[in-house]
Amino acid sequence: MHDCAELFSDVMNKKTRVWLSSSVQKDVMKYRRKNDPNGLFWKKLCWCSVEAGFEHAELAEMVRHEGNGVYRFGIKESLFRLIGFYDGGKSNFIVIDSFLKQGQTLNAAERKRVEEVARVAKAKLWREVGPDGIPRNLR
Repeated sequence: MHDCAELFSDVMNKKTRVWLSSSVQKDVMKYRRKNDPNGLFWKKLCWCSVEAGFEHAELAEMVRHEGNGVYRFGIKESLFRLIGFYDGGKSNFIVIDSFLKQGQTLNAAERKRVEEVARVAKAKLWREVGPDGIPRNLR
């Protein structure tokens, strides 16, 4: 079971609610400290979640379909990717995994990670966790 906390939970009226698993939360913070000094990745993620919505981000090719209902979020200036799926239409984006791609195309290990996210989505092996750390739902 993946416990997922909402990103930008203090912002009201977001276009897309983004939920990060605990491992992804750590990866994102590490990436922000070491590889995103000007905050571009973070700013684009915030913009897509709060202002534009991930549907618009799909048109801008920041969100791309990877197959089996799995999508990835990334920007062209970086190879860091968030791997997740939509829940409740396109109002929630659940991020289960993240990685720094080794090249322009996914390698076999990265492809396996995408397949694992598809398995998590299909089996509903995730749950929302509130800011207090208490799970909100059991799927």
